[in-house]
Amino acid sequence: MPAGSKLCFVIGSWGESGSSERIHADMLLDFVILPVFKRFPDWRVDTLDAVSVASLITQTVMARLIEADLVIADLTFLNPHTLYELGVRHALQAPVIHMQLEEYVLPFDVASYRSVVFSLRTPDNVREAQQELEVAIRDFLEVESPVSNPVTDARARMTLTPSWEHKSASPIPAPASKSLSLKQRNDYADRIETVAFAIGELRINSISEEVQQLLSIASDLRKSEEGAPAEQIQDLTDKILLVLAQIDKVVGSSRLGKLALSGALAALVTGGGLSSVAVFSLSLAVWEGPEFFRGALEKYLSSRRPSVSRAPRKPRSGKN
Repeated sequence: MPAGSKLCFVIGSWGESGSSERIHADMLLDFVILPVFKRFPDWRVDTLDAVSVASLITQTVMARLIEADLVIADLTFLNPHTLYELGVRHALQAPVIHMQLEEYVLPFDVASYRSVVFSLRTPDNVREAQQELEVAIRDFLEVESPVSNPVTDARARMTLTPSWEHKSASPIPAPASKSLSLKQRNDYADRIETVAFAIGELRINSISEEVQQLLSIASDLRKSEEGAPAEQIQDLTDKILLVLAQIDKVVGSSRLGKLALSGALAALVTGGGLSSVAVFSLSLAVWEGPEFFRGALEKYLSSRRPSVSRAPRKPRSGKN
């Protein structure tokens, strides 16, 4: 195999030159990641730092996240851009190695998944970090097992076949266009209830009404008749999005609130009629702030509803 034919893309908090984030990123790359990949001659390592034109950063990052054979995500500093990029990779069901400086606590969404915990304080720490990373890379290369992350595990509950078979990714499929089975509706109701309970764990009294609204929507979904059209499920999903917009007004300024809302949106990818592209766009809007999210949501709903409302009038157009 030609040298450097496989791509490992490294994401993390790079920071400004001379900042603690940049010093950390350079040390991790130069002392741990690059030395380890010298033992894998058919791999090359790429980072965001290699992109010199600012206007091309987003396009390049998205392309690398999609095409890379492996992504290493340094979650130290809990940078929101890094977390978003990690969410994109998770949604693609593509391999990721999580890394974190030992004094950092990861968000609950990813804390239960394998991570290379390291320190760069001493030469021994650096050698240990190299060893742990090499083990993680070899496990990825040698163990033929499905990718495990919050998205793949949630989709497994929906009894859908994973689209990642260790070497290639494909987009999340669109939901059924005709109707959902009783089991699919109940599974989706479970996801809505999980979202409600997770948001309820924020312990904010002013959003208790919205939490109850989510639980009510889940209850309505369970009561829907067998063979209910997909449009009915989409209407319920639209109601959920409007409730999330209300919640965002209260919690959207905090990092924990943003993480909870991003997770809620991810839960709606399968079964709720939302495409992965819509979820990525709305999740990014969450991180920009409540007003931005509300605007993005209104744009999404307005782009969807006209096609639904015009459908019954189609036969009339034949008279013109």
